[in-house]
Amino acid sequence: MYFYNSKLLWLFLLIPVFSHAQIRLKGVVIDKTEREPLPFCNILIPQLNEGFVSDENGEFDRTFTQRVDSAVFSYLGYKPQTIGLKDLRTDDLTIELEPISNELEEFIVYAPKKRQKDTIAWRIYSNVVANKPVNRPTSHEYLEYEEYEKTIGSFYNFSPKLINRKLIRPFKFVLENYDTTADGRRYVPLILKEEITQHSYQKEPKKEKTLILATKTSGIEQAQVSDLLKVAFDEMDAYSNDLTISGKSFMLPFAEGAWFKYRFYVIDSTENDSCEWIYHIGFSPINKGDMAFVGEALIHQPTYAIQRIELNIDRQANINWISDFLLHQEFSLIDGRFWVKTKDRRTTGVTLTQRKKSKMLHLEQVKTFSKIRIDQPIEDSVFNDKRVFVEDYRKKDNYFWDTSRHELLRPSHKNVYFLIDSVKNTKAYKRYLNFGRTIATGFYKIGPVDIGNLYNFLSYNNTEGFRIRLSTRSNRDLSKKFWYVLYGAYGTNDNKYKYGVTLKYRFPNDRSLINELGIIYKDDYQRFSLANNPSNEYDYILNAFLRRRAFTDLVYVKDFSAYYKKQWNNVVTTEFYADYRKYKTVPGHLEFTTTLPDGSKEVVRGFNLASPRLVIELTPGAQFLQAEGKKFLLKGRLPRFYIDLSMSSKHLLGSDFNYQKAGIRIEQRLPSPIGWTRYILSASKLFGEIPYPLLHIHEGNENFIIDHRRFANMREGEYAADQQVSLFLEHHFDGFFLNRVPLVKKLKWREVFIYKMAYSSLSEKKTGFLDLPATMKGLNGFYSEIGFGFENVFKVFKGQFTWRLTQKDDPNVSRFVFRVACNPSF
Repeated sequence: MYFYNSKLLWLFLLIPVFSHAQIRLKGVVIDKTEREPLPFCNILIPQLNEGFVSDENGEFDRTFTQRVDSAVFSYLGYKPQTIGLKDLRTDDLTIELEPISNELEEFIVYAPKKRQKDTIAWRIYSNVVANKPVNRPTSHEYLEYEEYEKTIGSFYNFSPKLINRKLIRPFKFVLENYDTTADGRRYVPLILKEEITQHSYQKEPKKEKTLILATKTSGIEQAQVSDLLKVAFDEMDAYSNDLTISGKSFMLPFAEGAWFKYRFYVIDSTENDSCEWIYHIGFSPINKGDMAFVGEALIHQPTYAIQRIELNIDRQANINWISDFLLHQEFSLIDGRFWVKTKDRRTTGVTLTQRKKSKMLHLEQVKTFSKIRIDQPIEDSVFNDKRVFVEDYRKKDNYFWDTSRHELLRPSHKNVYFLIDSVKNTKAYKRYLNFGRTIATGFYKIGPVDIGNLYNFLSYNNTEGFRIRLSTRSNRDLSKKFWYVLYGAYGTNDNKYKYGVTLKYRFPNDRSLINELGIIYKDDYQRFSLANNPSNEYDYILNAFLRRRAFTDLVYVKDFSAYYKKQWNNVVTTEFYADYRKYKTVPGHLEFTTTLPDGSKEVVRGFNLASPRLVIELTPGAQFLQAEGKKFLLKGRLPRFYIDLSMSSKHLLGSDFNYQKAGIRIEQRLPSPIGWTRYILSASKLFGEIPYPLLHIHEGNENFIIDHRRFANMREGEYAADQQVSLFLEHHFDGFFLNRVPLVKKLKWREVFIYKMAYSSLSEKKTGFLDLPATMKGLNGFYSEIGFGFENVFKVFKGQFTWRLTQKDDPNVSRFVFRVACNPSF
């Protein structure tokens, strides 16, 4: 009996111990006013001297095996709240934090212009900047790691009524599989992309290698989705000076000189298990309209390395269509010496308004890093190829993914692959997709061929009158290797039929790189001032209504070209053309004449040209969207080089000329603390003699629409050159000045400065074959124009004023012009 009672007594004595050992802290943190979740809220357990954060939905769930009496919840811009032991016994808490924005405003008014450099926050910031060279991951001599990337595109904040609408009803089964956030917002994942890569890095000399092990994308063409998602999520180095988001340059909080734009303050400081201090600091822009972040960071005191950083965009920042932006990075100390990034998470919402309850496309990208090896020498042979794809990297089975993912998929994410593939098989999806393709490309899909083009079916010019054009082309349903484009046109004035045909063969490859061989034949008009433009199409319908003058550079050409285009990698692309053209005059509109030695004029009916041509593109660091054999630049900071080499010989297929021509164009976009700059620098030189349609024609603008690649105050065909240098320069301030003007800053207009110049000459010896038209001459000197404009007017319009600074005596030129454009931007 005594033994039995003893066991019973011990059982009752241990009950409190077990109750403490199994305390569960579970619930959600929300804004007390807005009733919205607070992601990544800091939760500190004072008794254990440790903490953790809530997830992206503000939810938390943690079980403790030691005695816990309280928990402290803190979040940037909110009053901290302490929860006692009694409340902790509840495993379904709702923690309501109260904003303290008013108190922050009082602090700003109290010391509006004084930012003392000897505060604790200033010293922490200064030490982080000073220790950048040793703390950033790229400071290691060698670095290898495996990266798992997961990107999710979801439709957020839709109501149940949307599911039953007629246009959405065919996809009802997708929306019915929605999930719900902690604050009750409905969302359904629509796009899921996963990728596993192996990275190798060497510091000196700098070398990098990326091995793509596996890629998987739901529903939509993998290459296109992958490239588009890169626009939303730019790579970030927390120690760098700036970050580009949707084309806008934001200064990062630990940039050199960031204290001019940021206010820093200490939130808290704690000791870790190794008795090292961890500083919790916050930061926010001094001017709320600046391109800067609101956020916080944990700083490791002995090394002054960033241990964790979170960045948000202030709602008053001059940026459109973006809401719910968050960037979260975590770093770990390896072997007590090396800091490496272990997690990178970013989210952004694209919506018409900045209200959190608006319908939006919500994008989330999570990267985790494992199998990290530091300062272990890597063989040079590893870096022979910068980017390599393993065999069948797009065809990995479910077992591979289940065993290779760094983290498990949520149930709603697992359904994406099945649901979206099911959507593609519905008739409604195919119908909507065809309609969207027609609007985007102008072609309507009929089985294996496309009919169009909607946008140049009808146009007008003085030479042809009303021009009617009908085109057809093949699509992937006919063949993925062989493609054709065929068109025919008819003019009501010249009563002539014109046509053109393009045939191409695309060599298959697993990397979606361009590798094609083709031939082109056209019997049609062309604009000689756009001779080096690959499309050289002038008959878009808007050209008839948005010009100040009719086309004066139309020449009739029979053009046969064969070409081979190869994209060797992400940096180098080459195009080789073999061109043969017969140029003919257009009686009554454009006639060629030449002056004979006796001073008389002779009409030249035409001339022939045979010319091989090589175009080289060098685009380091640039990212492109590749579709249907074309590349569209998405972004890139480094200069992009375009080299154009051509020549002709009278011994080549009956060509009438001997010449060599070389040209180069350099383009770059440069970020800065006060916006961003774009420049285009070009130069060309001719050796030999050619007719004026083959000269370099400085491109003027006769349209009412802004074209940043043309001179705004120059007529089309006004100046020709055999050697020239041109510079187009624009600086976009993104509201840097207007954001500081009361009331005006609410408009969120953005300033832009424009400067364009050319220096060129034209020798009479190189144009003796044909006389120049009366409207064309050599510049033989310097030309420049300057202007300013306002962007983001009602979020979609842009206006630009420009002045002609030189050659102002000609009565036919416009010294001052104003142009507009519809230019929606972030």
